[in-house]
Amino acid sequence: MPELTNIKSDTAYFVSDGLAWRNVDSDVFVFKPGGSLHVLEGPVAQLLWCTLDKQACSPDQLTEVVVQNFNVGAQDAAQDVTEFFGVLAEQGLIIANHP
Repeated sequence: MPELTNIKSDTAYFVSDGLAWRNVDSDVFVFKPGGSLHVLEGPVAQLLWCTLDKQACSPDQLTEVVVQNFNVGAQDAAQDVTEFFGVLAEQGLIIANHP
């Protein structure tokens, strides 16, 4: 599967097929086939991951989720969400939802 190198703020992304994951306290442990483990740390990462697992979302949509649930401005939230998407894409945990 090709990596996402250019995250687009208006494109919806979703969790890649074949992953298993668990919430533990405020972290998410994501297991890929073949045994690799990825730890997404903190309540913001947990909220973003759980939201993406339910439905495809764009970074813009998830920025709104962060702003609504945490005491953070839109600009800071957008930067954090973009970085989060970059990490997930680099690790092959999300893919773009192309019609």
